[in-house]
Amino acid sequence: MSNSNIEELKNELSELRKTMQDINAKVSNIEQMEEVELKNLVNLKSMESEEIEHLGNLKTLENKELSALDSLHEKRFSDVMSWKAEIWDDCEYKEMNDTKNVVTFMCAKTGKVCSFGYCPKNIVDLENQDN
Repeated sequence: MSNSNIEELKNELSELRKTMQDINAKVSNIEQMEEVELKNLVNLKSMESEEIEHLGNLKTLENKELSALDSLHEKRFSDVMSWKAEIWDDCEYKEMNDTKNVVTFMCAKTGKVCSFGYCPKNIVDLENQDN
């Protein structure tokens, strides 16, 4: 093997080492970026868990408030079947919301889902009780 061939091989080996160093630097950079991204995902997951917990607390508070409001009003019907027969079946506020998987009945007066517990027509009208 001649000196020129040896020099060419040394040059090629040197270029390969530089290429490998560049590749290693890029891999290291990618690994650092992945580590930062993983930390961000862990933080987002933690924030999501906290948000879910807060939503649960809000739902509990909402249920307590609705229960308190519900107890302030006397009901016309105390059982669902009577309410259904006397109010819900022919209610002018009832609007059907039909999606692919679910049929929901909305109350046009309250803007909420029709519900025995929160039906505005099931509350005794205190102003007209004397009539």
